[in-house]
Amino acid sequence: SYADSEFGMPARLTAVIQPNIGTGEILDIERDVDLGGSLHAKGMLIMTSYLRALFSQHHALNFSASLAFEQSYAHIDGDSATVSEGCALLSALANVPINQSLAITGSMNQLGEV
Repeated sequence: SYADSEFGMPARLTAVIQPNIGTGEILDIERDVDLGGSLHAKGMLIMTSYLRALFSQHHALNFSASLAFEQSYAHIDGDSATVSEGCALLSALANVPINQSLAITGSMNQLGEV
């Protein structure tokens, strides 16, 4: 915190896909261990809704996934990681890595609009 402003620190986010298991469930590890607040959970649900609408138009989803902020032990909240979480999941689904020199932040709606 500086004056009236707050700043976050960059964090490593990982996504793991388990193909042929499940119906598109996305495990939010931060929420499940009580490190994620309600606004973060809302962002995850919005991103999950977008991905389900995008990929399950013609076929049922056939994977499960998990997301985690690595080496993070503090409480997180807010929806500003929604875009980075979506990018991490898309990267894992496509098996295409994201350039690690990039920092991604931002919220999105259920239509995928940032």
